[in-house]
Amino acid sequence: MTSAPDICPWGAVSIDVDTLYSLFGEAYTGGGEIIYGRAMPRFFEMLDELGIRATLFVVGQDLARSEAARRVIRNAAGMGHEIGNHTEHHIQGLCYLEPLQQRREIIEAHRRIEDVTGAPVVGFRAPGWNIGPSTFDILEEEGYGYDSSMMPSVANPALKLMHWLSTRRGDALQRRTLGSLLHTLAPAGPYRPGHRPWRRGNRAIIEIPVSVTPGCRFPFFGTFHLLAGEWTYRLTAPLLRRSSRPANYELHAVEFCDSEADGARAAIEGVDGLYVPPTLAMALPRKRAFLRQALGNMHSWRPLGPIRQLADWWAPRLPMASP
Repeated sequence: MTSAPDICPWGAVSIDVDTLYSLFGEAYTGGGEIIYGRAMPRFFEMLDELGIRATLFVVGQDLARSEAARRVIRNAAGMGHEIGNHTEHHIQGLCYLEPLQQRREIIEAHRRIEDVTGAPVVGFRAPGWNIGPSTFDILEEEGYGYDSSMMPSVANPALKLMHWLSTRRGDALQRRTLGSLLHTLAPAGPYRPGHRPWRRGNRAIIEIPVSVTPGCRFPFFGTFHLLAGEWTYRLTAPLLRRSSRPANYELHAVEFCDSEADGARAAIEGVDGLYVPPTLAMALPRKRAFLRQALGNMHSWRPLGPIRQLADWWAPRLPMASP
Protein backbone atom coordinates (compact mmCIF):
# COMPACT_ATOMS: atom_id res chain seq x y z
CA MET A 1 0.00 0.00 0.00
CA THR A 2 1.35 3.42 -0.93
CA SER A 3 1.86 5.71 2.08
CA ALA A 4 -0.50 8.65 2.37
CA PRO A 5 2.03 11.36 1.33
CA ASP A 6 2.64 9.43 -1.93
CA ILE A 7 -0.98 9.10 -2.97
CA CYS A 8 -1.33 10.90 -6.29
CA PRO A 9 -3.62 13.93 -5.79
CA TRP A 10 -5.14 13.70 -9.27
CA GLY A 11 -7.03 11.36 -11.55
CA ALA A 12 -7.19 11.49 -15.33
CA VAL A 13 -9.77 11.32 -18.09
CA SER A 14 -9.06 10.66 -21.76
CA ILE A 15 -11.00 10.22 -24.97
CA ASP A 16 -9.95 8.21 -28.02
CA VAL A 17 -11.00 10.48 -30.87
CA ASP A 18 -11.65 7.78 -33.46
CA THR A 19 -13.65 9.22 -36.36
CA LEU A 20 -16.02 7.01 -38.30
CA TYR A 21 -13.64 7.27 -41.25
CA SER A 22 -10.73 5.96 -39.13
CA LEU A 23 -12.93 3.16 -37.78
CA PHE A 24 -14.51 2.09 -41.08
CA GLY A 25 -12.33 3.49 -43.88
CA GLU A 26 -13.92 3.59 -47.30
CA ALA A 27 -16.95 1.72 -45.98
CA TYR A 28 -17.96 4.96 -44.25
CA THR A 29 -20.16 6.88 -46.68
CA GLY A 30 -21.19 9.81 -44.51
CA GLY A 31 -20.69 13.36 -45.58
CA GLY A 32 -19.31 15.92 -43.16
CA GLU A 33 -17.52 15.09 -39.95
CA ILE A 34 -19.77 13.70 -37.23
CA ILE A 35 -17.07 13.21 -34.60
CA TYR A 36 -15.28 16.55 -34.83
CA GLY A 37 -18.35 18.48 -35.92
CA ARG A 38 -20.87 17.17 -33.37
CA ALA A 39 -19.52 14.69 -30.83
CA MET A 40 -16.44 16.58 -29.67
CA PRO A 41 -18.23 19.90 -29.04
CA ARG A 42 -20.57 17.99 -26.70
CA PHE A 43 -17.57 16.49 -24.90
CA PHE A 44 -15.94 19.90 -24.44
CA GLU A 45 -19.19 21.38 -23.22
CA MET A 46 -19.43 18.70 -20.52
CA LEU A 47 -15.81 19.17 -19.46
CA ASP A 48 -16.22 22.95 -19.27
CA GLU A 49 -19.28 22.55 -17.05
CA LEU A 50 -17.30 20.29 -14.70
CA GLY A 51 -14.06 22.26 -14.82
CA ILE A 52 -12.04 19.35 -16.23
CA ARG A 53 -9.18 19.21 -18.72
CA ALA A 54 -8.52 15.90 -20.53
CA THR A 55 -6.19 14.01 -22.84
CA LEU A 56 -7.35 13.59 -26.44
CA PHE A 57 -5.73 10.72 -28.37
CA VAL A 58 -6.09 11.65 -32.03
CA VAL A 59 -5.54 9.82 -35.32
CA GLY A 60 -3.14 11.49 -37.75
CA GLN A 61 -5.10 10.85 -40.94
CA ASP A 62 -8.13 12.63 -39.47
CA LEU A 63 -6.07 15.79 -39.09
CA ALA A 64 -4.73 15.38 -42.63
CA ARG A 65 -8.14 15.13 -44.27
CA SER A 66 -10.19 17.61 -42.25
CA GLU A 67 -9.68 21.32 -41.60
CA ALA A 68 -12.48 21.08 -39.02
CA ALA A 69 -10.49 18.44 -37.12
CA ARG A 70 -7.35 20.58 -37.19
CA ARG A 71 -9.27 23.58 -35.90
CA VAL A 72 -10.89 21.61 -33.06
CA ILE A 73 -7.58 20.11 -31.94
CA ARG A 74 -5.76 23.43 -32.17
CA ASN A 75 -8.44 25.08 -30.04
CA ALA A 76 -8.49 22.17 -27.57
CA ALA A 77 -4.73 22.47 -27.04
CA GLY A 78 -5.14 26.20 -26.50
CA MET A 79 -7.75 25.52 -23.80
CA GLY A 80 -5.33 23.31 -21.85
CA HIS A 81 -6.31 19.85 -23.06
CA GLU A 82 -3.44 17.46 -23.80
CA ILE A 83 -3.18 16.00 -27.31
CA GLY A 84 -1.78 12.47 -27.50
CA ASN A 85 -0.82 10.14 -30.35
CA HIS A 86 -3.28 7.43 -31.47
CA THR A 87 -1.27 6.47 -34.63
CA GLU A 88 -1.66 7.61 -38.21
CA HIS A 89 -4.22 5.10 -39.52
CA HIS A 90 -5.74 3.51 -36.40
CA ILE A 91 -4.63 -0.02 -37.34
CA GLN A 92 -6.13 -2.30 -34.72
CA GLY A 93 -3.30 -4.82 -34.81
CA LEU A 94 -0.51 -2.25 -34.48
CA CYS A 95 1.87 -4.43 -32.46
CA TYR A 96 1.67 -7.20 -35.10
CA LEU A 97 3.13 -4.91 -37.77
CA GLU A 98 6.84 -4.93 -38.57
CA PRO A 99 8.75 -2.42 -36.38
CA LEU A 100 9.39 -0.16 -39.39
CA GLN A 101 5.65 0.04 -40.10
CA GLN A 102 4.89 0.68 -36.44
CA ARG A 103 7.46 3.48 -36.38
CA ARG A 104 5.89 5.07 -39.44
CA GLU A 105 2.44 4.92 -37.83
CA ILE A 106 3.74 6.65 -34.71
CA ILE A 107 6.03 9.24 -36.30
CA GLU A 108 3.62 10.40 -39.00
CA ALA A 109 0.85 11.05 -36.48
CA HIS A 110 3.34 12.68 -34.10
CA ARG A 111 4.42 15.19 -36.75
CA ARG A 112 0.87 16.02 -37.78
CA ILE A 113 -0.18 16.67 -34.18
CA GLU A 114 2.82 18.89 -33.48
CA ASP A 115 2.25 20.81 -36.71
CA VAL A 116 -1.34 21.53 -35.64
CA THR A 117 -0.77 22.33 -31.95
CA GLY A 118 2.78 23.61 -31.87
CA ALA A 119 3.26 21.63 -28.64
CA PRO A 120 5.33 18.48 -28.00
CA VAL A 121 3.56 15.12 -27.98
CA VAL A 122 4.57 12.99 -24.99
CA GLY A 123 1.72 10.47 -24.62
CA PHE A 124 0.60 7.49 -26.69
CA ARG A 125 -2.28 5.03 -26.80
CA ALA A 126 -2.38 2.12 -29.24
CA PRO A 127 -5.62 1.38 -31.10
CA GLY A 128 -7.40 -1.51 -29.41
CA TRP A 129 -4.84 -1.39 -26.57
CA ASN A 130 -2.64 -3.48 -28.87
CA ILE A 131 0.91 -2.74 -27.76
CA GLY A 132 3.99 -4.92 -27.57
CA PRO A 133 7.72 -4.77 -26.75
CA SER A 134 8.73 -3.34 -30.14
CA THR A 135 6.16 -0.55 -29.79
CA PHE A 136 7.65 0.43 -26.43
CA ASP A 137 11.13 0.40 -27.98
CA ILE A 138 9.97 2.90 -30.60
CA LEU A 139 8.20 5.13 -28.10
CA GLU A 140 11.31 5.29 -25.94
CA GLU A 141 13.53 6.06 -28.92
CA GLU A 142 11.17 8.88 -29.92
CA GLY A 143 11.27 10.39 -26.43
CA TYR A 144 7.72 9.65 -25.25
CA GLY A 145 7.10 10.18 -21.54
CA TYR A 146 4.23 7.77 -21.08
CA ASP A 147 2.01 5.17 -22.68
CA SER A 148 -1.59 4.39 -21.70
CA SER A 149 -2.38 1.21 -23.65
CA MET A 150 -2.51 -1.42 -20.91
CA MET A 151 -5.91 -2.56 -19.65
CA PRO A 152 -5.04 -5.28 -17.10
CA SER A 153 -8.50 -6.75 -16.59
CA VAL A 154 -9.69 -10.30 -15.92
CA ALA A 155 -12.31 -9.63 -18.61
CA ASN A 156 -9.71 -9.40 -21.39
CA PRO A 157 -10.13 -12.97 -22.71
CA ALA A 158 -13.91 -12.52 -23.01
CA LEU A 159 -13.53 -9.06 -24.60
CA LYS A 160 -11.00 -10.39 -27.12
CA LEU A 161 -13.30 -13.27 -28.06
CA MET A 162 -16.33 -11.00 -28.47
CA HIS A 163 -14.34 -8.68 -30.72
CA TRP A 164 -13.02 -11.58 -32.81
CA LEU A 165 -16.48 -13.03 -33.33
CA SER A 166 -18.08 -9.67 -34.14
CA THR A 167 -15.53 -9.09 -36.93
CA ARG A 168 -15.42 -12.63 -38.32
CA ARG A 169 -15.70 -11.48 -41.96
CA GLY A 170 -13.02 -8.82 -41.54
CA ASP A 171 -9.28 -8.56 -42.08
CA ALA A 172 -7.26 -10.65 -39.60
CA LEU A 173 -5.06 -7.70 -38.59
CA GLN A 174 -8.08 -5.57 -37.67
CA ARG A 175 -9.67 -8.39 -35.68
CA ARG A 176 -7.00 -8.37 -32.98
CA THR A 177 -7.49 -6.33 -29.85
CA LEU A 178 -6.17 -5.89 -26.30
CA GLY A 179 -2.68 -7.23 -27.02
CA SER A 180 -1.33 -10.33 -25.32
CA LEU A 181 -3.45 -12.16 -22.76
CA LEU A 182 -0.47 -11.65 -20.44
CA HIS A 183 -1.47 -7.98 -20.21
CA THR A 184 -4.05 -9.20 -17.70
CA LEU A 185 -1.12 -9.72 -15.30
CA ALA A 186 0.26 -6.18 -15.62
CA PRO A 187 0.35 -3.88 -12.59
CA ALA A 188 -2.93 -2.02 -12.19
CA GLY A 189 -1.25 1.27 -11.21
CA PRO A 190 1.47 3.38 -12.88
CA TYR A 191 4.78 1.56 -13.38
CA ARG A 192 7.94 1.42 -15.47
CA PRO A 193 7.64 -1.53 -17.87
CA GLY A 194 10.38 -3.93 -18.75
CA HIS A 195 11.08 -5.74 -22.02
CA ARG A 196 7.93 -7.70 -21.28
CA PRO A 197 5.62 -4.69 -21.01
CA TRP A 198 3.23 -6.39 -18.60
CA ARG A 199 6.05 -6.63 -16.01
CA ARG A 200 7.92 -3.95 -14.09
CA GLY A 201 11.31 -3.08 -15.49
CA ASN A 202 13.88 -0.44 -16.29
CA ARG A 203 12.40 1.55 -19.14
CA ALA A 204 12.43 5.32 -18.94
CA ILE A 205 8.86 5.51 -20.26
CA ILE A 206 6.01 5.17 -17.76
CA GLU A 207 2.90 3.05 -18.26
CA ILE A 208 -0.37 4.58 -16.98
CA PRO A 209 -2.86 1.70 -17.34
CA VAL A 210 -6.53 2.21 -18.06
CA SER A 211 -8.33 1.79 -14.74
CA VAL A 212 -9.54 -1.54 -13.44
CA THR A 213 -11.18 -2.11 -10.07
CA PRO A 214 -8.93 -3.09 -7.15
CA GLY A 215 -8.81 -6.78 -6.31
CA CYS A 216 -11.24 -8.23 -8.84
CA ARG A 217 -9.82 -6.22 -11.77
CA PHE A 218 -13.11 -5.60 -13.57
CA PRO A 219 -12.95 -3.09 -16.45
CA PHE A 220 -13.46 0.51 -15.34
CA PHE A 221 -13.96 2.75 -18.36
CA GLY A 222 -16.84 4.58 -19.99
CA THR A 223 -17.67 2.18 -22.80
CA PHE A 224 -17.85 -0.80 -20.46
CA HIS A 225 -20.08 0.99 -17.96
CA LEU A 226 -22.49 2.10 -20.67
CA LEU A 227 -22.76 -1.38 -22.18
CA ALA A 228 -22.73 -3.53 -19.04
CA GLY A 229 -25.08 -1.21 -17.18
CA GLU A 230 -24.61 1.87 -15.06
CA TRP A 231 -24.93 -0.30 -11.94
CA THR A 232 -21.44 -1.62 -12.68
CA TYR A 233 -20.07 1.87 -12.11
CA ARG A 234 -22.06 2.44 -8.94
CA LEU A 235 -20.97 -0.93 -7.55
CA THR A 236 -17.25 -0.65 -8.29
CA ALA A 237 -16.50 3.09 -8.09
CA PRO A 238 -16.24 3.05 -4.26
CA LEU A 239 -13.49 0.40 -4.53
CA LEU A 240 -11.37 2.63 -6.74
CA ARG A 241 -12.09 5.69 -4.63
CA ARG A 242 -10.77 4.00 -1.49
CA SER A 243 -7.59 2.76 -3.18
CA SER A 244 -4.29 4.62 -3.55
CA ARG A 245 -4.49 4.09 -7.30
CA PRO A 246 -5.33 7.11 -9.50
CA ALA A 247 -8.38 6.87 -11.74
CA ASN A 248 -7.48 6.82 -15.44
CA TYR A 249 -10.94 6.86 -17.04
CA GLU A 250 -11.13 6.23 -20.77
CA LEU A 251 -13.91 7.31 -23.12
CA HIS A 252 -14.48 7.09 -26.88
CA ALA A 253 -15.77 9.91 -29.06
CA VAL A 254 -18.68 7.79 -30.36
CA GLU A 255 -20.13 7.97 -26.85
CA PHE A 256 -21.04 11.57 -27.67
CA CYS A 257 -22.73 10.67 -30.98
CA ASP A 258 -26.45 10.56 -31.62
CA SER A 259 -26.73 7.72 -34.13
CA GLU A 260 -30.01 8.99 -35.59
CA ALA A 261 -29.83 12.78 -35.37
CA ASP A 262 -26.17 12.84 -36.43
CA GLY A 263 -26.78 10.38 -39.29
CA ALA A 264 -24.21 7.89 -38.01
CA ARG A 265 -26.40 4.82 -38.37
CA ALA A 266 -27.26 5.60 -42.00
CA ALA A 267 -23.62 6.35 -42.85
CA ILE A 268 -22.39 2.89 -41.80
CA GLU A 269 -25.19 0.71 -43.15
CA GLY A 270 -22.83 -0.97 -45.62
CA VAL A 271 -20.17 -1.81 -43.06
CA ASP A 272 -19.40 -5.55 -42.97
CA GLY A 273 -16.66 -7.40 -41.12
CA LEU A 274 -15.59 -4.36 -39.11
CA TYR A 275 -16.04 -3.64 -35.43
CA VAL A 276 -18.95 -1.27 -34.87
CA PRO A 277 -18.78 0.29 -31.38
CA PRO A 278 -22.01 -0.77 -29.65
CA THR A 279 -22.32 2.58 -27.86
CA LEU A 280 -22.77 4.25 -31.25
CA ALA A 281 -26.36 2.96 -31.36
CA MET A 282 -27.24 4.04 -27.83
CA ALA A 283 -29.44 7.07 -27.17
CA LEU A 284 -27.35 10.20 -26.66
CA PRO A 285 -29.33 11.59 -23.66
CA ARG A 286 -28.71 8.40 -21.69
CA LYS A 287 -25.00 8.35 -22.52
CA ARG A 288 -24.54 12.02 -21.75
CA ALA A 289 -26.42 11.86 -18.43
CA PHE A 290 -24.43 8.89 -17.16
CA LEU A 291 -21.02 10.19 -18.24
CA ARG A 292 -21.64 13.61 -16.73
CA GLN A 293 -22.57 12.00 -13.42
CA ALA A 294 -19.61 9.60 -13.47
CA LEU A 295 -17.04 12.27 -14.37
CA GLY A 296 -18.44 14.68 -11.81
CA ASN A 297 -18.33 11.96 -9.18
CA MET A 298 -14.69 11.04 -9.88
CA HIS A 299 -13.68 14.70 -10.11
CA SER A 300 -14.92 15.12 -6.53
CA TRP A 301 -12.57 12.35 -5.28
CA ARG A 302 -9.41 13.74 -6.84
CA PRO A 303 -9.48 16.42 -9.55
CA LEU A 304 -9.42 14.89 -13.04
CA GLY A 305 -6.94 16.21 -15.58
CA PRO A 306 -4.76 15.12 -18.50
CA ILE A 307 -2.79 11.88 -18.22
CA ARG A 308 0.42 13.85 -18.63
CA GLN A 309 -0.21 15.32 -15.19
CA LEU A 310 -0.19 11.82 -13.70
CA ALA A 311 2.95 10.86 -15.59
CA ASP A 312 4.82 13.98 -14.43
CA TRP A 313 3.84 13.28 -10.82
CA TRP A 314 4.75 9.59 -10.92
CA ALA A 315 8.03 9.87 -12.89
CA PRO A 316 10.29 10.71 -9.92
CA ARG A 317 8.41 8.30 -7.66
CA LEU A 318 8.79 5.14 -9.77
CA PRO A 319 12.18 3.50 -9.25
CA MET A 320 13.75 1.26 -11.83
CA ALA A 321 13.20 -2.44 -11.12
CA SER A 322 16.18 -4.55 -10.17
CA PRO A 323 17.66 -6.42 -13.15
